[in-house]
Amino acid sequence: GFAVVAGEVKSLAGESRSAAEEIANLISSIQEETAKAVASMNEGKEKVQNGSKAVRESGRAFGDLAEAAVKSFEQLQGIANTMHAMSSKTEKIVSMAGTTERAGHEIADNSTSVVAAAQEQAAAVEEISSASGGLVRIAEEMLNFTRKFTT
Repeated sequence: GFAVVAGEVKSLAGESRSAAEEIANLISSIQEETAKAVASMNEGKEKVQNGSKAVRESGRAFGDLAEAAVKSFEQLQGIANTMHAMSSKTEKIVSMAGTTERAGHEIADNSTSVVAAAQEQAAAVEEISSASGGLVRIAEEMLNFTRKFTT
C-alpha cells in the first residue's frame, strides 16, 4: 500500500513540477508581451506629442498668415481709397483744364478700372482672411482634440 501511495505522490510531484514550469513559461510570455505593449504605448505617446507640436506650429503659422492677410486687406483698402480720391481729383483736373470729352472719359474710365481692380483685390484678400480664420479655428480644434490624448 505504501508503494502505491509513494508512486502517486511521485506522479503528483512530477505533474506539479510540469504545471509550475508551464506557469513560469506563461508568466514569462505575459511579461514579454507586457514589455512590448509598454514600448508600443511609449512610441504612440511620442507620435501624439510630435503631432501635437506640429498642430501647434501649424496654428501659429495660420495665425501669422491670417494676420498678414488682414494687413494686406487694410493696405489694399487704403490703396482703393487713395485710388478713389485720385479718381475724383483727376475728374476735377480734367474738368478744370477743359480737355476734350473723350480725354476726360478715358482718364475716368482708367481710374475707375483701377479702383474696381483694387476693390476686387480687397475682396479677394478678405476671402483669404476669412478662409485663414477658418483654418486657424480648425487647427485650434485639432490641437484641443490631440490634447485629449496626451493628458
